[in-house]
Amino acid sequence: MRLLSIMFLAAFLVIAGCTTSPVEEDLFEEEPFEDSVIEQDPVPEEVHEEPVVEEEQIPEEVHEEPVVEEEVTEETTEGVDRVIEVEGGMYYFEPSVIEVEAGETIEFVFNNVQGMHDMWIPSLEAGTSVINSGQSESFIYTFDEAGTFDFLCTVGSHAAQGMVGEIIVS
Repeated sequence: MRLLSIMFLAAFLVIAGCTTSPVEEDLFEEEPFEDSVIEQDPVPEEVHEEPVVEEEQIPEEVHEEPVVEEEVTEETTEGVDRVIEVEGGMYYFEPSVIEVEAGETIEFVFNNVQGMHDMWIPSLEAGTSVINSGQSESFIYTFDEAGTFDFLCTVGSHAAQGMVGEIIVS
């Protein structure tokens, strides 16, 4: 008897679930709400504008003639042979090629003039942190051996866009 009651209840639930109630039928018979489209204010056009890159900001060539900074300021840190200032902006370093002598201890002063950038020498694991426009940061490195060492900006795709350079140690 119990089994028969359970089967009857199950059949009733299946049949009840397959039919629609009068309320549900009314919902399907109504016309769609065509007049109730919500109008949104258009997005301002300036959001869709591409960034403007002035011609002077685009480096003409990644590898320029080597630049040798000879100036040593009076504020040079003790033990530093030379101070080399490097300017960074939208996808460039100036100078992008730097020559030093093996054994020299160099203080690099990175001056960020536009955007968020850093100056990093991956093979030496030396450089600055990421800094904002208008900020400067320095680091000191002693070049013990000759070779060519690439430096770059590690932010986003800045290196791929040309923000790279090299240090030539002879």
